[in-house]
Amino acid sequence: MLPDGLLIDTPIETFVEIFGMSENVEIYHERKRQKIAHFSSLKQRSKPFDFWYWDVIKQQDMPEIPSKLVSLK
Repeated sequence: MLPDGLLIDTPIETFVEIFGMSENVEIYHERKRQKIAHFSSLKQRSKPFDFWYWDVIKQQDMPEIPSKLVSLK
């Protein structure tokens, strides 16, 4: 599975996914459920990854994006 993106400047590298297709496309939503389960399970690996996603249809406001490892000043 390929995510929409990968943040490499967070404490744990973070897969990024933005879901936004119509609620009427069941095959899309089945794949969305698979991706959420898969990417969420990666925290348990020897090299863990975090997972951030935004479900545009269900969440009006975008969730806060994970903080950077080191802030640039």
